[in-house]
Amino acid sequence: MAERHLAVMQTAGQAVVVIAGIGLATMWLGGKRQ
Repeated sequence: MAERHLAVMQTAGQAVVVIAGIGLATMWLGGKRQ
């Protein structure tokens, strides 16, 4: 059970990093266009 919880935490952490990266890239590109 603990192993499954750890895997879920890892997947959630990766998703957060990906979403944050996309958000930062979008803001950076948007700011560069202006």
